[in-house]
Amino acid sequence: MSFDLDVLRGWRETVHPDLNRAHRVPPLARLHGPRDTVVEIHGVDVYAGRFHPQHGPVDLHIDGLVDHELYRISAPHVRFSLDEDTEEWKVRHLSPAATTLLNGEPLVDTRAWADIRDGDTLKLGVVDFVFRRSGTSLAAWKEAQKALLLSVETPSLFLMRAGAACGPFFQLDTSGKKALIGRSFPDVIHSDRQRRLKRPDWDLAGLVDEERKYIGFRHVEIWRETDTDNWFLNPLSPRQRTYVNRVEVSGLTPLMPSDELGLGSVLFHFHHPSNIRLLVDRRTVELPAIVNWREEKAMRERKVRGDT
Repeated sequence: MSFDLDVLRGWRETVHPDLNRAHRVPPLARLHGPRDTVVEIHGVDVYAGRFHPQHGPVDLHIDGLVDHELYRISAPHVRFSLDEDTEEWKVRHLSPAATTLLNGEPLVDTRAWADIRDGDTLKLGVVDFVFRRSGTSLAAWKEAQKALLLSVETPSLFLMRAGAACGPFFQLDTSGKKALIGRSFPDVIHSDRQRRLKRPDWDLAGLVDEERKYIGFRHVEIWRETDTDNWFLNPLSPRQRTYVNRVEVSGLTPLMPSDELGLGSVLFHFHHPSNIRLLVDRRTVELPAIVNWREEKAMRERKVRGDT
């Protein structure tokens, strides 16, 4: 049974199918889960799990799970990385409060990497996934990603999914005009203030519901400062969060080529054709460390007792 969410909301939003077309870059690996769930990994360095505003966006959303399974997935849960020299995969457990098992062995140390090979079983929370390599070489993946980005010769935002730019993009104005990124405001709601709201230049209402619900109607403005040739963004939404390289920002922030912009749970690649070196190799990002509250409590108790 399915429900029309437009009926439940009481309004209908414009949908742009282009935002949900097939990924333009081939996957490097896949996670095969229950009920024929397949989660594709399209990047070489990927955070996987659920989105939580406190911890910032993740690259790979673990979809296709029922509620009691999804609740056991942390935000983030694990990190996958492909070694560029050996082309072997590694995985790292990230959440002290979550469960990760590799071939039945618990991964506990959040600083340690473990090798993961084709056919290995990875348990995330209560769900078993089988890790499968796709057969795509790293060289072929790089060429596909580079070709996609170089197909656009102006500064642009590329939508990212599963660790790589996936196809849809928005060309930014270089004349100094501010570009408004958000989603269309429902036409059915009427007030003087709402009628005056500017329509976004890039309307993200066509994203899937799990993505667009974190996008503000007027989420962020981006523009080029013509006298310095520098780019800036300014968050506009008081409720929905904005991130640059996984760090939350709340005011005027400079943008550099290859930066990752996060609007809610959705990631974008800031493409600038003048910076060819960084077109494929994204900036290094680190999500905020997840606090192990049990360890923090134990440390406080030791201090009270005077233990060293």
